[in-house]
Amino acid sequence: MEQVSCPACGDNNLEKNTIKKSLHEPYGGSKNIDIVCYTCNFCGFSGDIFNENEKDLQAAIDELKANSVKNILENFQKQHYNFSAIERALEIPQRSLSKWKSASKPSASAVALLKYLHLFPWLIEVAEHKFDFNSAQRIHISDAFNQLIGQMTFNEDARGFETTTTMEVLRLKIEKKFDADLQEGDDQDFGFSFINQRNECLATVQE
Repeated sequence: MEQVSCPACGDNNLEKNTIKKSLHEPYGGSKNIDIVCYTCNFCGFSGDIFNENEKDLQAAIDELKANSVKNILENFQKQHYNFSAIERALEIPQRSLSKWKSASKPSASAVALLKYLHLFPWLIEVAEHKFDFNSAQRIHISDAFNQLIGQMTFNEDARGFETTTTMEVLRLKIEKKFDADLQEGDDQDFGFSFINQRNECLATVQE
């Protein structure tokens, strides 16, 4: 390799070093690779002057993305998702998911789609309903409600449940809102009571 000069100052006193770089891909794990770096002993400039790392970086990224796709699809199989049904709902060619699972370099669009479906599996049901807005809203709200219920720990002895952080925040917001109304209106009796209304709301949250 011919001698080159520092792109910052023009000096040719360059020192070559190898450093470890850690790459991470959601659902695909992590990988450490060696990165070549040149440092100018005159001005301190540091970088990959010869672009020696580009090929290794891309290969590592492709490997992690392939792992991500494989892990997501294996998770779908464990949850008994039917690949053919998903493909019909999304209107993509048959056996696409199987091909993506075995691909050494999956496309960016395939990786992005599977990440969305992994994070929000209810989107598959939205696709089955032809992306109808009202159906999508119902499915989304239903999933959110089920997630909320899942955060509640029931206590059979107390015939109630122990609230989580989410429910506790909701209770505090109700109390704060009605306490502020009380300060403004002194809770005069015009057919209803701020105190009773607050207690009814809190009871609804705690039931």
